[in-house]
Amino acid sequence: MNPERIAETLGIAHVEVCEEVASTQDAAKQAVSSGKSLPCLVYARRQSRGRGRMGRTWLSRDGGLYFTLAVNRISEPWALPLVSAYLIHRKLSSCVEDLALKWPNDILHRDAKLAGVLVEGWHDCLGVGVGVNINQEWSAGETPVPATSLFMLTGRVFDLEEMLCSLARIVMRGVDELGSRGFRHFYEDIREALLASRQPVQFHYKDTTITAALHDITSTGDAFVELKSGKRIKLPIMHVLGIS
Repeated sequence: MNPERIAETLGIAHVEVCEEVASTQDAAKQAVSSGKSLPCLVYARRQSRGRGRMGRTWLSRDGGLYFTLAVNRISEPWALPLVSAYLIHRKLSSCVEDLALKWPNDILHRDAKLAGVLVEGWHDCLGVGVGVNINQEWSAGETPVPATSLFMLTGRVFDLEEMLCSLARIVMRGVDELGSRGFRHFYEDIREALLASRQPVQFHYKDTTITAALHDITSTGDAFVELKSGKRIKLPIMHVLGIS
């Protein structure tokens, strides 16, 4: 990985390439705090405490792609995980078939996790964390949840720097388009991808976690979930949680 070449390819001022960090989200937050210009990117070969949504652990071995892109805060930040995951899903689908977009920010191949997105807000900026299983290989039952990689699915070894530049460029374009054109620009395509299967989701009500099915989403940031009784409830998208 060559940080100067990556920065030039992406047209950004600051790129950090690390052997290992606790998480690229934490490292990117530190880079922003130290005054690095936005957008900036932090890539790590390994993460010792990589994390996913709701504090879940992301297993971060050699051969995977782990990076965070820090960008200026935009309107409709609630849509950024959906938009980023959708665009990455579309890109990875050019490498392998039968990928599914799982609510709200994961990419699966037949129920095995291939990639995920985590967005965090830090004051006036956002950190888009991306983890993709690229060249790893493991046996069944070796990971906490079913997981796969591009190598396991295709038999190909992928160039990590090339994949980093490609996916970071896609995320940057998504941020720009979301900021300038709004979620409505992506709404129909994302809705179609999400509703292709009846996805189980959860939400919290008082002290209870309730399981439901994702029924629909709106272009203005709401979701409709259907309870086992058949009753449908409208919730803000950010309150609807995925199920591991």
